[in-house]
Amino acid sequence: LGFNAVVLGLLIPAHRSGLFARPRPTDEVPTSGAAATVAYLAPFLVAVALQMVAEALFQDPAAFYPVRLAAVGLLLWGLWRWYDGLQTPGPVLAPAVGRAWAAAVGLGVFAVWLALVPASEGSPGPEGVSGGPEVAWWVARVVGYVVITPVCEELAFRGYLLRRLVAADFRAVQYGRCRWRAVIVSSVLFGVLHGPWLPATVAGFGYAIAAIRTGRLRDAVLAHAVTNGLLVAVGLTTGNWYE
Repeated sequence: LGFNAVVLGLLIPAHRSGLFARPRPTDEVPTSGAAATVAYLAPFLVAVALQMVAEALFQDPAAFYPVRLAAVGLLLWGLWRWYDGLQTPGPVLAPAVGRAWAAAVGLGVFAVWLALVPASEGSPGPEGVSGGPEVAWWVARVVGYVVITPVCEELAFRGYLLRRLVAADFRAVQYGRCRWRAVIVSSVLFGVLHGPWLPATVAGFGYAIAAIRTGRLRDAVLAHAVTNGLLVAVGLTTGNWYE
């Protein structure tokens, strides 16, 4: 309840500040600092809050996953105009080179994850579900794990926190200005908020380097998506899930 109160406390002032207002005719990127902070953090916080609700209210929390995915997906869609770091190219590396670099980082994190995280027993799918509903659940799971989760987590940790540790006006911070202290602190916090903290910290470090090296947040998202996509592929083909 306390966590949900924090989320609501963030969303209500954001609504009043024009966070969800319709885009202006000029298509200018909004500049409100407080609302931008909420826009970058809200999808991740709402995803965590809904997971807590599912674990508290449902005997099988996995069955609630498609609802959680839809809610967070709609929130991202509504806030998309705030995410300039995902929409505009950076000056450091050409887009094709940046994507190759990001994919390499994602592959490296995947290898570290397999080496340090033991496979969980059993399927993460909901109990007592078969046929069409089961297929739909797995589609939602893959989309959430490979698309929604990387976007939410990278917005919060590399889009916001990494740059906020450099300057209060975080959206004005170029990734090349991010120093090692900001990388380490944001990566450790990313690790602590995951179950296996050590490999998650390594992952956070890798995704931060992807953003810094390419100058684009979207390449950190790509690296994260590559890691998660490979982990899903291993889970679907071998039955060994590394979460």
